[in-house]
Amino acid sequence: MSDLKYWIWLLQVLGSHNIKSMQLIDKYGDVEEVYHVIKDGKEKSLSKTEQKNAKKVRIEQSEKIIEQCERTGVDIITIEDEKYPNRLKGIYNPPIVLFCMGDISFIDNEVTITVVGTRKSSHYSLQVAREIWGNLANIGAVLVSGFALGIDSVA
Repeated sequence: MSDLKYWIWLLQVLGSHNIKSMQLIDKYGDVEEVYHVIKDGKEKSLSKTEQKNAKKVRIEQSEKIIEQCERTGVDIITIEDEKYPNRLKGIYNPPIVLFCMGDISFIDNEVTITVVGTRKSSHYSLQVAREIWGNLANIGAVLVSGFALGIDSVA
């Protein structure tokens, strides 16, 4: 579990796409040190909301998330992990932690399409999404989704 709990904690405090995460890791050397600096109140670049989150989020919550993922077969991959997709590392401000199931190594080699859509979808939009995503999947495209309600879940 070592560093993983600190990555999950940082994710909960700053969010998945906060550029400060990697800036702080670069500044302090590793994610555990970032945890201690933030918990000790020594990092002044945090917003009021981020400071509030840092006080509220406990490391034990991160450990519980890890345990739940282990029980349910969900892999947790940090941006420093060798399994983290290179293609994803190459985007501006990539997520610092991925939660996934199955083999994701194909992401670097296959046509991938990210699916983002409304959660409150009309019947027509769901029908069209099923057709579009079904056709793309049938020709071998990989659909990437956060599995939110609505269009995402259709994908």
